[in-house]
Amino acid sequence: ASVRGRTQFGFHVTRGPSGKNAKSLPSVQFVIDGQIAEGRIDDARLPDPLTDVTASIHCDNRVIRIDDLSARCGQTIVENLSAELRGYSPNCPVNIRLIAKNIDLSRVPVASLPAAAREAWGKFSPRGRINLTGTIAFDGRNWHPALTAECLDLSLLYKHFPYRVGNGTGTILLDKNR
Repeated sequence: ASVRGRTQFGFHVTRGPSGKNAKSLPSVQFVIDGQIAEGRIDDARLPDPLTDVTASIHCDNRVIRIDDLSARCGQTIVENLSAELRGYSPNCPVNIRLIAKNIDLSRVPVASLPAAAREAWGKFSPRGRINLTGTIAFDGRNWHPALTAECLDLSLLYKHFPYRVGNGTGTILLDKNR
């Protein structure tokens, strides 16, 4: 992925302790804080680049945090996204909170979804537009979504009933993987 935009960052780096305390703290302590405005993020996993990106970013030895990210992805408007990644290993915990409007389901990169979500997607073949709000957490092993989808114009094609049902509106709740 590539990130471009107008940025402002500040950082502070100190050498960690030596001697007895050297094992309890990293040898280098760092803190980075910044903002991005008028940004653009290109990522092959997204159907379109994220444009008009604004966000606040914080990184230190323990955490990467993105606050108040807003952006556009084609017709989708990311009104607010905040994320916290606690650690730098592949299985570190992640918490994401989001509000996204006007998501075109035909443009969702299904291959990027977790296996259980891809399986459900295959069963129902959803199309149409939704607004999505909620949280997604990763505990180091499993994803735990708590999401609300406001269906604006949903159609489904259930694999055991091969007739598309359309013009769906309403709310779908996904919590505790149900």
